[in-house]
Amino acid sequence: RHTARTPAEGRGRQPTSAVTLRNGPRMGRATGRLQTLEVGGFECPVCSVAAGELRELRQKYPDVVSITFQHMLIGGHANSPEAALAAECASEQGAFEKYYDLLFENYTRLAKRNWRGLAKQSGVADLAAFDQCVASAKFASSIDVDTTAARLAGFGGTPSWIVGDSTYGG
Repeated sequence: RHTARTPAEGRGRQPTSAVTLRNGPRMGRATGRLQTLEVGGFECPVCSVAAGELRELRQKYPDVVSITFQHMLIGGHANSPEAALAAECASEQGAFEKYYDLLFENYTRLAKRNWRGLAKQSGVADLAAFDQCVASAKFASSIDVDTTAARLAGFGGTPSWIVGDSTYGG
């Protein structure tokens, strides 16, 4: 589990009070020296830019960078809840990292809801199980918990990060 703290004013300041966040999908090695919690939403344009930069860091430093993802749904991003469900369903089959990258690469086209096509591209093995997972909204409550926890932690927007004991963004 990750512990987030209410972000202080400004960037990179020490947080002040603990809130427990869900242990979400991880990208990179669990033993990476740079443990980062990313709070984001799949329809956020700034998150999309940041995701590309984080992908480059993950590729350049695969043994160092470890990112755990926490959903934060934002009003006005109508397709984010279903995209988050699809990402969790891909994660269930071990394909979160590639699915995450594909969602952010296609963030302006999420209204087409091509969740299955992205699942196939990301290497999801059992597409029927993936479809059932998305249709059942199996992970809706954990996504709601993510969003609530992020807000309680003091995050006002996306993207936001906790790196070590400091918070950034939002």
